[in-house]
Amino acid sequence: VMLDGTKNSSFLLILDAKSFKEIARAEMELGKIVPYGFHGLWNDLY
Repeated sequence: VMLDGTKNSSFLLILDAKSFKEIARAEMELGKIVPYGFHGLWNDLY
């Protein structure tokens, strides 16, 4: 999950592990950003 600070939005980016070339990108309007550290957070509410 990538954060675009200039647009204040987040998107999912799929990269080739060997070349780091972009394979795919998914953008959607969530109404909020996915914050830094998202993958390391745990919350009982979810």
